[in-house]
Amino acid sequence: MIGRGQDANPRDGDRVHATVTIANGRVADARFTGNACDVALAAGDALRELVAGATPDEAAGIPVGRLLRALHGVRGEDEGWVMTAIGALCSALADAALGSDDRGAADDTRPRAAGGLP
Repeated sequence: MIGRGQDANPRDGDRVHATVTIANGRVADARFTGNACDVALAAGDALRELVAGATPDEAAGIPVGRLLRALHGVRGEDEGWVMTAIGALCSALADAALGSDDRGAADDTRPRAAGGLP
């Protein structure tokens, strides 16, 4: 099952897109792209490693502190940029849970509101 989501940081306009693949009840892959700062994109890269093999619930519950530690040197004040990647991940996980594979291709191209809800 594939889920797609996105989130944005209203403070600076960063937008992160996430695509997750769930297979056998586990995160088989997570990809992050977007028009975002280096911290937000690095957070996506770190999340990809942290959620590999996790259940969707485990992936959605990754603590911010654990992600900040994985980023080595990202300050707590940069948490907003990190949260954008987490928001995109959670949105993609929710989309996967809704069964996005069952929707037509036209639905996958619909604009989505912040947080990835159609």
